Amino acid sequence: MNILTKAPGKLILLGEYAVLEGAPALVAAVNRLARITVAAAEEETFSVEAPVIDIPFQKFMLDTAGKVRFLKKPLKKLKFFLSIFEHAVADLKRKNIITTPIRITLDTSEFFLRKGAAKLGLGSSAALTVALIAALFAYYEAVEPGIDENMALFQTALSAHRAAQGNVGSGIDVAACVYGGNLRYRLTGQSYTSPAEIRQLEPLKDVFFLPVWTGKASSTKDLVKHFYNFKRKNGNGYRKLFMELAELSTAGSLAFAEKNTTDFLALVQEYYKKMIEIGHRIEMPVVSPEHQKIADLVYDFGAVYKPSGAGGGDLGIACVRSADELTNLASQIQKAGFEIVHLRMGAKGIQVDTI
Repeated sequence: MNILTKAPGKLILLGEYAVLEGAPALVAAVNRLARITVAAAEEETFSVEAPVIDIPFQKFMLDTAGKVRFLKKPLKKLKFFLSIFEHAVADLKRKNIITTPIRITLDTSEFFLRKGAAKLGLGSSAALTVALIAALFAYYEAVEPGIDENMALFQTALSAHRAAQGNVGSGIDVAACVYGGNLRYRLTGQSYTSPAEIRQLEPLKDVFFLPVWTGKASSTKDLVKHFYNFKRKNGNGYRKLFMELAELSTAGSLAFAEKNTTDFLALVQEYYKKMIEIGHRIEMPVVSPEHQKIADLVYDFGAVYKPSGAGGGDLGIACVRSADELTNLASQIQKAGFEIVHLRMGAKGIQVDTI
């Protein structure tokens, strides 16, 4: 039996940073997919390969503790995979499931702007995590009867992803990969073992989202760490900033759910201003010069814009009210030297197929 899993990427629409402390945020799954293929091994060893990112066929074994032991020195590029794989194996061991040797193929090519270019910032690590764990669960028949499969996958993937990322992040990207669609996401506690509120929302039919590539990749992990450093050093200032972010994110999530387009767009604009302030506070440019240039163009056009995700680079999203406005704005952005990324919002969540 061979298993193929596909997990979508994500775009955060509203609530960056605020979501880290329990405020609701909005995220959409998008149609860029991480693909994992799992097949029975032809030899008595496990193996992994990822041709797209230049990881050749690598053999490994599992010791009695469930730790990976490569037959040759592993590539540094496999560090993230190793963390997720060992986390999943530990979960399987707790369920008394024997992990027979398999061959794993990783494909995250759709998360790059083009071959050899930078990653787009669409949550490739979360998509890889969800797709890999779903593939292992399916191959080893680890799904327990009578439980919510999506919630079980989400909890395991969130735990694995946070551990691999140094215990930072809200898990909103993991939720988008598992559930798909347009989500309102809120943490209910500070631990990754705490439950999260995940609610599917209908899309806004009179808002058109235009993803724009800034031309510069950024590190979400580094920006989030700076945010937490600011929290440790500036308690009162942090609490005030968080309350302001939370108020905007809560109101924006409600406006989206109630299909109040006018309020939603106004709150996106206010959140953009607050993201500029976040950058000043943490002493890292959340709204980079590239984001600023795109935003100036978009706001002059009469639309609204904000970075999607932690900022610093990667993608931003312009929001307009009609398809004609979308076309005209896209043309102006391209003339300014920036690239439009064509994405379908509200894509399906994790897909598992037997091939």
